[in-house]
Amino acid sequence: MLTNKGEDFHCNWSPDGRYIAFSKSICDPECGIMLYDFSNGTTSLKAQYGSYASWSSDSKRVYYYNNFYIIDPKTQKGDYKGFIFSRIEVNTLHKDSLFYVKSSDGGLYLQDCSVSPDEKEILFAASYGSPSQMNIWKIVLKTKEMMQMTYKGGNCPSYSPAGDKIVYTNTNINEGGLWIMNKDGSNKKRLTKMKE
Repeated sequence: MLTNKGEDFHCNWSPDGRYIAFSKSICDPECGIMLYDFSNGTTSLKAQYGSYASWSSDSKRVYYYNNFYIIDPKTQKGDYKGFIFSRIEVNTLHKDSLFYVKSSDGGLYLQDCSVSPDEKEILFAASYGSPSQMNIWKIVLKTKEMMQMTYKGGNCPSYSPAGDKIVYTNTNINEGGLWIMNKDGSNKKRLTKMKE
């Protein structure tokens, strides 16, 4: 057992095999993106309040997002404003905020974070509307564009090693299973089917 609490989720192994990044969900006092280091058996906080870590190909950077709140100085209550996608250098802890998703942008609820092998795009899943449905979205970091990639459901996206394909899960009743598409969202194909 690497950790011993039921508050550790969304684990992701670094490509060099040295670390496991995971989300610690309960602050006691630390929470956020944690790294388990196999070389010395230690765990350390890398990004407070972060979730859904995704590694750069060289294992030097972790991409993630966190909720963004503005604290009212009188009441000390947080006013939810949205999500911020960020990256952090594992060794120096230098942090860059990359993209802000306002809470008014379709009322998105986010999960997942997958950076492309070239680190130019980030995939995530989000639900919105009524009834809400999870779909895959993409952020192009250079142009700061956010675009919807699926319209009939999707979550848990992941880039192929070459970065030209995306695999994802669809849990909709008639569409369920693993699906694959090109990185531009074209040529969607079902790979597996859920049991009926």
